[in-house]
Amino acid sequence: MPSLRWTLHGEVDGLRVDYVVVNETDKRIYLFDATFDAAGQVDDDGLLVRSTEEAQTIELLRGLALGDALPAVRDVRSIEPGASATRTAFLALPARAPYVAALTHPIEAATQAVLTIEYVADPGAANVISKTLPDGTTWWWVSGRYRWLTTDPLPLPVPLSAVTATR
Repeated sequence: MPSLRWTLHGEVDGLRVDYVVVNETDKRIYLFDATFDAAGQVDDDGLLVRSTEEAQTIELLRGLALGDALPAVRDVRSIEPGASATRTAFLALPARAPYVAALTHPIEAATQAVLTIEYVADPGAANVISKTLPDGTTWWWVSGRYRWLTTDPLPLPVPLSAVTATR
């Protein structure tokens, strides 16, 4: 299984997450560590915020396949066995839709966060499909079993009481 290490930093206008995914498997993995913005475009730096079962823990999520739909993406980020990828994500505060979802506890109760990253173990070449459009852009589809890496919790460096939940 790949491993995930992370740090969490409070900044003047939000929360910054620095993380490293290490592929400790014997096959290539594909990261889907991004979110969608309000226009439905891939936000390569974004974080989704959602509740966990514990009121004091909030989940910071980076993933594109959140249901049954297979996302088409412009960039495919793969990690070979033994290699790693270092990434950064950012949550502007106060957070607004679509970056805040499924809050079942008051945001003020959160004192710590976990980071969850989506990936797919190499499904084989037949399941990694690209299509170049007439405008020259290339879109990719990776079909396989979407999996999640989740960290242990870290203390929140800034209070998230400024986060605004919209349903």
